[in-house]
Amino acid sequence: MWITDSALYKQQIITSVINYPFTDSSGITALKEDTIMMRFMTPRAPRGKVKPTPYKFTSNITTGALKPGEQILFLSQTPFRNPDTSKIGLYEVEGNNRVRIPYNLNRDSINSCRMTLTGKLAMNKNYIFIADSASFEIFTENNQIQQE
Repeated sequence: MWITDSALYKQQIITSVINYPFTDSSGITALKEDTIMMRFMTPRAPRGKVKPTPYKFTSNITTGALKPGEQILFLSQTPFRNPDTSKIGLYEVEGNNRVRIPYNLNRDSINSCRMTLTGKLAMNKNYIFIADSASFEIFTENNQIQQE
């Protein structure tokens, strides 16, 4: 759970109500409701200078090849914000020519630290994905926006 509203996360105790599937001893699954008390504790300030950690995200395409039906995933340690798609391009490469092709970047509805890139990719074609350094943003620990 990522709480981005400072009015909430600055409270000492946050009460949350959750619903989850529960299977009883007879095998019947139903929704169960619980209340969770979350306590926020401000971490101690470290001694000395603290270097900011660079923002990095990874992809599931490590070999440079994509299997048929496989989706291109981007994964981050913290949730993604909406990317600036004007600074991102997906191109089909033929020789020295690049042809821009349409694509969609969608944040995962369950895991906000994961994005999926979809587009009409053909077999036995080469593609290049180019993202400007300020095209992706995340929430940092201090709830400030950091670009990459």
